[in-house]
Amino acid sequence: MASEGPPTMIELVYKVDGREHVFPLEKPEVVLGRSPEADLAIDSLTVSRFHARIRKDGRELVVIDLDSRNKTKVNNVVIKESKAVAGDRIALGDFELEVRDRAVSKVVIDEAPSLPAASETLMRSAEEVAQLLQGASADSTLQAGPAVLGQAEELAKSNRILRALMEAGRAMIEVDTLQGLLEKVMHLVFENIAAERGMLGLYEGDELTAKVVRYRRERRKEETIVIPKAITTRVRREKVSILTTDAQTEFDGSRSVVSLGIRSAITVPLWYKGSVIGIIHVDEDRHTGKFTSDDLDLLSALASYAAVAIERQRLTDRIQEEQATRAKLERYHSPSVVERILRAVGTVDTMEMTEHDITVSFTDIVGFTSMSEVLEPREVGMAINELFTELTECIFRYEGTLDKYIGDCIMAVFGAPVAQDDHALRCVRGALEMQTALEKLNAEKGDRPRMQLRIGINSGRAVAGDFGSPKRRDYSVLGDAVNLASRLESSVSQPGWIVIGETTYEAVKNHFDCQFLGLQGVKGKKAQVGAYRVLREKPGAFAT
Repeated sequence: MASEGPPTMIELVYKVDGREHVFPLEKPEVVLGRSPEADLAIDSLTVSRFHARIRKDGRELVVIDLDSRNKTKVNNVVIKESKAVAGDRIALGDFELEVRDRAVSKVVIDEAPSLPAASETLMRSAEEVAQLLQGASADSTLQAGPAVLGQAEELAKSNRILRALMEAGRAMIEVDTLQGLLEKVMHLVFENIAAERGMLGLYEGDELTAKVVRYRRERRKEETIVIPKAITTRVRREKVSILTTDAQTEFDGSRSVVSLGIRSAITVPLWYKGSVIGIIHVDEDRHTGKFTSDDLDLLSALASYAAVAIERQRLTDRIQEEQATRAKLERYHSPSVVERILRAVGTVDTMEMTEHDITVSFTDIVGFTSMSEVLEPREVGMAINELFTELTECIFRYEGTLDKYIGDCIMAVFGAPVAQDDHALRCVRGALEMQTALEKLNAEKGDRPRMQLRIGINSGRAVAGDFGSPKRRDYSVLGDAVNLASRLESSVSQPGWIVIGETTYEAVKNHFDCQFLGLQGVKGKKAQVGAYRVLREKPGAFAT
């Protein structure tokens, strides 16, 4: 009876705004497309509503194009139907995904005895590996005359290492995700080392986490990869590569090693700038002494080369994450606020929901309908964009947050995500400058229907953070203070007015001349609320 193969997890990996996302293929068949009804909904105009179907066939996938407008490709080849395996790239229009096969495998760090100083154990230090890399890259040639056996053997060894490193260089250029890079590294390991099992793990603090596990043959049920802790500890502490040519003898205290019949193993550090960032471990269970010192040297050299690529990919990922985060933040926040957010929370994908004391404004454009009746749609769009640009600059000038555009209305927040003691003052000053900016635009476009702004402002406690679904999130604020600001704009304010609530008035009354509008009934409030119209700044209120 055939032995049971390793459990697998076939995944599709893709990037959105520089961040990696994983879609596990848990169903036998899935549909990919732009439609929300697709199993994987993709927000890209180059993707058709129902673009492609993917069916699992063991460890392979069958990719079927659904008569898409911009075609489906597998490894840059246009297909109607094609098989795809781990490492292959699928393109739906301009949107790319990578196939990943993550074996659901267990790695055990076994509490084995300390390493004995026996002849069956061979080690290479980091300095020796560095010399090895220099020797492999040197231009070595055999001298004329009778061949010298030792020289020929060294040249063959150097050439083997150099070929492996050249293959690694080409392969690593092709991937742009960390997990994809780690998969490629282990693929190269198995191409150059006759191992039965292998694991690449990275350190997260003091914890070694297996990132890639591979088997050359079908895996026995419940089979694990066993690495004696004595090895991992010494590899990390002393930055050495270790070859054991008879693990049965060397680690006779490890029941797992004995039960699995492990005969020979190599463990090498992923060593970068003085630190061990992870390890590569391979073993075999068929022939005692199968691995040789040449295997140890080749794997050590390959690991050293891979460690550099891994750290570069990590740096690239961090830069991409920061760029994506910065681009997202710059849509809503002033440059100075963006810098403070990044310093405080780094390149996070979301901003957690937290409570803030805030002031929020709703600014509605009055006259938009009249403009739409006399101008072409394109002209209306250009006019609105021009006005929104000016109004947004007024918000950013006082370090406010652009919450959202709601049709021809702008919602802005002051006091979140960065706390501001004077958020009410900033918001009202920004609102006055919005009115001034619109007056200037109206004067410049004298032949165009005039527009006016109706603004409602309120202060209070609110919850601020990223809200939405896993596929789409936006920064916003929620709470009764926000609702009242909206009602003051829609129910109380008039064209050309700035109306503020009682809480905002108490915070700004010493800086602005205001007119009391009396108690007002607004939707959603049982009791009437006090409202004030802001007229102007008091002379010298903001003198420096």
